[in-house]
Amino acid sequence: MVAPSAIPSSQAGGEIPRELTIAEIDDIEKKFVDGAYRTMLAGFDAVELHAAHGYLFTQFLSPISNRRTDLYGGSLENRVRFSMEVVEKIKDKVGDLPLIYRFSAEERVPGGLALDESKIAVKWLEKAGVDAFHVSAGVYDSRYWSQPEYDIPHGVFLLQQ
Repeated sequence: MVAPSAIPSSQAGGEIPRELTIAEIDDIEKKFVDGAYRTMLAGFDAVELHAAHGYLFTQFLSPISNRRTDLYGGSLENRVRFSMEVVEKIKDKVGDLPLIYRFSAEERVPGGLALDESKIAVKWLEKAGVDAFHVSAGVYDSRYWSQPEYDIPHGVFLLQQ
């Protein structure tokens, strides 16, 4: 198991992943590009990157799961770098094929990615080539998902003003 940082996963029984090297990050980026290209060749109308709910893109974006001290960690600009590089490389390869970015705009865990940072990140991602955002919230450790017996209220993703 690999991740941006060697932080135990509550969803994997506390197993500690190995921190990805820069070379491995580059290889993973190429694999996402290859997948998007195959999607285009297969005749699909768009590509959607699943960057929500605690998966790899989320792990890079999150200040909780990304404790790197290199160009992929620390500031929001660095934490969004992996997503932006993948988006830019996909757009270079597939041209006008629409690219959708599904992400958790708010992790809903203490210290996690919050809406104020997400509002900044989406502007950068749009400039990088994202055509549409599929906005969700939460990660697997969020209250509603980590407690199956919890009654999820109608409109759980609505912002409270």
